[in-house]
Amino acid sequence: MIVRILIFSFLLHCFPFTLFAQQDQKKADDQAKSPVFKSYKPPPGRAALQGSDLIYESWQAFITERRAVAGDPAAQHEIGLRYLLGRGVEADTARGAYWIARAAAQNVVSARFNLGILDYHGWGVPWNPFESFTQFHWCAEHGMVEAELTLGEFYTENLIVPVNWDTATYWIQKAVQDGYAPAKQALEEVRKRSERNRRDEAADSALAKVDSSGMISKTLSIAPVFLAVEEDTASRSSEWKVLRGALEEADPEVREALGISRIIDENLDLDSLGIEYIKRAANGGNPEALKVLGRCYERGIRVREDEVTAASLYIRAIRMESPQAGILLFRLAQRRAFLTSLKSRAEHGDDEARFAWAGLLGLGFGGLLYQGQAYLTDRQALDFLEAGDSHRYLPSTIELGLCYYAGRWVSQDENRAKELWWEASAAGSKEAEVRLAAVSVRAESDPDSLARVIDTLQRAIHDGSLLAEIALGYCFETGTGVPKNESEAARLYTNGARRGSQDAYRALRRMLDAIRPAGKEFRMEE
Repeated sequence: MIVRILIFSFLLHCFPFTLFAQQDQKKADDQAKSPVFKSYKPPPGRAALQGSDLIYESWQAFITERRAVAGDPAAQHEIGLRYLLGRGVEADTARGAYWIARAAAQNVVSARFNLGILDYHGWGVPWNPFESFTQFHWCAEHGMVEAELTLGEFYTENLIVPVNWDTATYWIQKAVQDGYAPAKQALEEVRKRSERNRRDEAADSALAKVDSSGMISKTLSIAPVFLAVEEDTASRSSEWKVLRGALEEADPEVREALGISRIIDENLDLDSLGIEYIKRAANGGNPEALKVLGRCYERGIRVREDEVTAASLYIRAIRMESPQAGILLFRLAQRRAFLTSLKSRAEHGDDEARFAWAGLLGLGFGGLLYQGQAYLTDRQALDFLEAGDSHRYLPSTIELGLCYYAGRWVSQDENRAKELWWEASAAGSKEAEVRLAAVSVRAESDPDSLARVIDTLQRAIHDGSLLAEIALGYCFETGTGVPKNESEAARLYTNGARRGSQDAYRALRRMLDAIRPAGKEFRMEE
């Protein structure tokens, strides 16, 4: 998972600000347990003014800022937090960051931690995750357990610093040993990811060998496998339990992307409702949903078993940047019985089978098709897609648009690609609507048209579209249709990378490399 800075940002939003009022000893004791206020000592005595909460907060802010100006580091940290949250003063993020930085310069541990959060998000300061890493590293070395956990997770992502599972494990294990409960689950996750990374490297090595023969392109995975079922010998009932467990234990962002957050969070019946919600998300072009649904059809989990349908879903998932669908499709395409069924259905005019057959060739599976006596020429593949388009089979229309957009099997023609996606969008395809919006942001100049495109992308993100997330990240990175905002672009790319998108990962690396310090700890291997 991408570093949990968002989790720790609660430190900026959920402070018990009654600390500053020093209303009673119990509250003071509770506040002393807060990781932010470990070193904070409230001022002696009671304030002379005991009016309304608003007046009291304003008075406390006034005397705190006076002490901050005089150089008191605890007061500097406190007034910085007050400016961030608008408690007793008018909210001012830049001013809050200024005072927190002043306290951090005097090595207040909690202030340096909070400054790291501000640096990571670009709140009131220029966006700079490298400065964030430096702050967290210092705090971890000075025993702050939250920083130990955060620092460990930096070493799992291969973005700010090179991935190092041993270092990651050391820091997270240290947080566990220091009594930080959230680190226990994180340690389990890191150990699982470390082991899975070793398996993925072996799988990537195998795929790389296949790639050298032109059969399939290797897919980089930087995110945890979602619903990774290793054994195909599992029974359908037991595999449904695996799927159900994966859905229940998934991160909130993945649940939201799959469209099943409400089912799980409200304890509704996942058995009866889950598949329908996943289907709905898949129809919108959600890559996680497409992959999970493909697995369900491949194994006959809560739907009729249909390997051809599974293949078509995997292909669509790959096109929408699912990092694991390629491996699942590769395994499926190795089965002679599957290829025999695929050929038979395609030769009898089944548009789904024709789409899947053409998609396999388009993704570089020509070698496997040849070995399985299911070889297809470029012309035949194109004919299959054109036939599907003429029959209003929307996946074929979208794939045909990709052919024209990339110049695959046809002369490159971006306008023709847009026409095809427009047709599919008009016929009800959300996936096509997002593709159209994603390419339009790079070419559209009319402000009103751009505003409509941005609105489409934002709605699609709400529905779990990874492609829309990356496209909107580009908008914020370049100032296209929205005010330029590097930290927001980085947030969107980070979310996309966490979900497994190579494009999002590369975009985030590009932004980071543009500001990467020269220090050897930040040097990345190419």
